Amino acid sequence: FIVFLRDWETIRNNAEWIVQYHSPSDQLIPVAEGRFVAEKLKSEYFELKQRGHFMSGQLPELVKIIKQKT
Repeated sequence: FIVFLRDWETIRNNAEWIVQYHSPSDQLIPVAEGRFVAEKLKSEYFELKQRGHFMSGQLPELVKIIKQKT
């Protein structure tokens, strides 16, 4: 998982694009960590309200962005 990797430049250099979704209501990963990682990766960062840790398996925003990027 990217959260544990800290070689930000290598990660950026090995990705054509990086998109990150986070929810302030995530009980496992604090929103500050999501924002920190987004800053370091220079990713496109989206916060989705009241979505928790995205355990439902449904993230239509992800499907939309993948279609846009590919």
